[in-house]
Amino acid sequence: MEIDPSINLPKLPDTSKTAEQLIHAVGDRELHIVGIGSATTDRESVIMHEGREWYDLSPLFCSSGINLNLTPWPKSCHHRIFQIAASGAFALTDWREDSLSLFEPDVEAVYFKSLDALPGLIDRYANAPKERQKIAEAARKRFLAEHTAHHRMVELSIQLNEIL
Repeated sequence: MEIDPSINLPKLPDTSKTAEQLIHAVGDRELHIVGIGSATTDRESVIMHEGREWYDLSPLFCSSGINLNLTPWPKSCHHRIFQIAASGAFALTDWREDSLSLFEPDVEAVYFKSLDALPGLIDRYANAPKERQKIAEAARKRFLAEHTAHHRMVELSIQLNEIL
């Protein structure tokens, strides 16, 4: 099942439909969803949680074996992937061409190209804590080397100097 691209509106994404597709794709696996928005489900295996403030996400990421992300926009790397990497946690996220140069596939993050691939990836990594840890450590190392606020400010300064 492909993620329906019509729901990925750049300004006002309707993420509830995407979340419902995700819930369906995961099947009967236990899934904890934090900050679900307006999506609903009657599945007992899906536990909905209220959203958290950005400063309270790292403990959540670190306590989760698999941090599953869906990007609501057709392009870009969701900021959540940077937060997960900074926390030293494992990210399983949807494939976005823009993300591949930021976190190397299967080395620093695991990407899925369709919802049909998701159950197999969840099962694989749920049973591979050492592999998850290796990927999480590589992502954190990459984050610290290339993606901190300091790095972005240096990039911004260079671009501003070129304009001015």
